[in-house]
Amino acid sequence: MTVTVDAPVLGSLAAIGDTLFLATRVGTIYRVDPNSEPRAERIASLDWPVTAPVTVLRGQILLGGADGTIRALRPDGTEVWRLRVWRPVELGPVPLADGLLAIGGDGDLHRYRR
Repeated sequence: MTVTVDAPVLGSLAAIGDTLFLATRVGTIYRVDPNSEPRAERIASLDWPVTAPVTVLRGQILLGGADGTIRALRPDGTEVWRLRVWRPVELGPVPLADGLLAIGGDGDLHRYRR
């Protein structure tokens, strides 16, 4: 499968069911439905550079940015919540059974529970 996006893909892709999500270095988030005619659909254009790979947690797409903020998006691209850690966020959050572990740009660890 080959699809075209606006810039280099940052890190690995994430999946919800059979739908793939990816972020580009310029801050564009794409949804890829791997049907017979796969295409990348832009779901969000962010005003900040994405610096961490996409992570999925309970159906939400998590992204870390150069500004030190982790944002959660719905699969349609709307923002659900944001969380501030030290900048830049270069590692994707780690999903936990009862929340998540966020790693800030200074190696700081933050555990958040639902």
